[in-house]
Amino acid sequence: MAMRSLALSIWFAALAGVPGAFAPAAGAQTPPQLELPVDCQIGAACVVQNYVDQDPGPGARDHTCGPLSYDGHKGTDIRVAGRPEMAAGVAVLAAAPGVVRALRDGEADRGAWISAIIELRGKARAEGLWNPHLPAEWGGMGLGPVAMAFVSAEAGRTGIGAYVINAQAPDEGNMHTLYHWGTDEQKAKYLPPIARGETIAAFALTEPHAGSDVLSMKTEARLDGDDWVINGEKKFISQAGDAGTY
Repeated sequence: MAMRSLALSIWFAALAGVPGAFAPAAGAQTPPQLELPVDCQIGAACVVQNYVDQDPGPGARDHTCGPLSYDGHKGTDIRVAGRPEMAAGVAVLAAAPGVVRALRDGEADRGAWISAIIELRGKARAEGLWNPHLPAEWGGMGLGPVAMAFVSAEAGRTGIGAYVINAQAPDEGNMHTLYHWGTDEQKAKYLPPIARGETIAAFALTEPHAGSDVLSMKTEARLDGDDWVINGEKKFISQAGDAGTY
């Protein structure tokens, strides 16, 4: 496994365009320059999500014997680091000159899909179908639990339904929590941008020994002079890294 990791490390050095990774013999034809297929810096604007699975059995491991792969995976997946990079866009580099004649596997264009969702959110807000869980003074519809159950059922007919009306998890619950239990100062500062759909929020709920049971959380916050001291452990925080409010 050590030799395989070394060999793959050399290969990835060449892939990243490190000078001297492969030097052609005297008189030999210069080999093609290998580089990443996206115009971004790995570890900054882009991140490697998964490597080729190096485990011949039913398990999975990457070239460093790490977990960045899954059983049978045959490619290297690269993703953008967060929503700002997604909005800015990352150029895909072609291996050779040519014309793109078809989309891979008939997949819809992601840019057009995102634009359509943004347009739907604008229409929903214009029609007053926005924030059904919040009162009118916060730009909502003021629906109670029973009405919200019907709205959630209808929105659930499509995967983007709740997001179109700005009632998706965990933002809907975060807005609800801020409205009912936040101080006036907290509501004035944090609730408006979430209610307007300008930012998303993360709720640090899940803990290793409590799961997603709010009443079983062990993390505590203690006021120490002008500072808050937080003791505890969290994991699997939805929207962490992209959220504007925690």
